[in-house]
Amino acid sequence: MIASAVDRLSMLVWMQSKDGRRNTNRPESIAEKLIGGEEKQKTVESFVSPEKFEAARKRIMEGR
Repeated sequence: MIASAVDRLSMLVWMQSKDGRRNTNRPESIAEKLIGGEEKQKTVESFVSPEKFEAARKRIMEGR
């Protein structure tokens, strides 16, 4: 909880700086580092047919 408070405070200070006004050099989150960080954006797959979906599902289930 303290890490989250520090993150908010550092964000407020950053927003008042030249970097904050230019939206550059955003401070890193301490809370995310402690929790394990935010997950990377997952890729989304789409399929044109049920057969393609089942083939991809089978590949994932087999661990490839």
